[in-house]
Amino acid sequence: MGEGPPRYLLQSYDAAAALGGTDAQEETWARCADCEGLFDAPPPPTHEVREPHDRASPDELPYGRRPEPPEPPLRLLGCTPQGALQRALNAGEEDLGHANLLRLDVHGRTVQTAVEGELTAWMPSAHGPGLVDLTLDPWSERPPSAASEVWDLWWQGRPATANAWARCGPEARAFWLSTAAVNRTVGQPDTPAGTTHHLDGRHVTDEHGFFCALGEAVNGPAGYFGRDLGTLDECLRGGWGAAWPFTLVWHDADVARARLGAARGHRDATPHPGRRPPDFEELLAHLAGRAVDVRTV
Repeated sequence: MGEGPPRYLLQSYDAAAALGGTDAQEETWARCADCEGLFDAPPPPTHEVREPHDRASPDELPYGRRPEPPEPPLRLLGCTPQGALQRALNAGEEDLGHANLLRLDVHGRTVQTAVEGELTAWMPSAHGPGLVDLTLDPWSERPPSAASEVWDLWWQGRPATANAWARCGPEARAFWLSTAAVNRTVGQPDTPAGTTHHLDGRHVTDEHGFFCALGEAVNGPAGYFGRDLGTLDECLRGGWGAAWPFTLVWHDADVARARLGAARGHRDATPHPGRRPPDFEELLAHLAGRAVDVRTV
């Protein structure tokens, strides 16, 4: 492609197989240099004031709200078509099919599924002769903008040093956990019961940071061991890197003690809308209730 390794891989998507719960035979359709318009944009602000000349209609949206514009399709740039996609383009077919878009690393390995959708158009690409730009109309949820930050950290492959996630903000840390989950080593035996794991707590300033650090304490750099209390309980049942009971030595625990939640009296006095992340003491109690011996240092 002349512009470095491709960042995305386009594969066929068998919707019938996916709905039926069977494995589809996915075919590579293209490798793409880059993608425009992939990430989810924040919702536009609502307007609470109605102009005097506005008139309400029976089927109008609730008072004070404006209809949200449809999400635009995304463009896959500098793609090398092959297989069924190349044949469809050669035949001038309008129906190009359904596809999965995968994010790659510099070595061409899949990092994560980016989005699923329908190919709706194509045009010759300015990226080079024989290349095309494709238009994909997503039907699945787009990744958040924080995914770009995480994928850049995984561009050279699975991070080999701990705490690469620490430079991320809360939203990117949350997405890091999903990336770590899909890249975990499946089939690796658990460490024996009674093993001591060491958690580096220097960067545990929020709930997502705790689970990023816990995943690395159990499974090494970019490791995964749950993203919230529910998935943590699933990991503790075995098959995710550590057999319990085990000991967790939480280094620099004072960072989390100061940053994870407020004092109980203040927290109770100020209601939290929606789900409230667990505070430091609640994390300790949850782990203790599941036979994890936590030692804070």
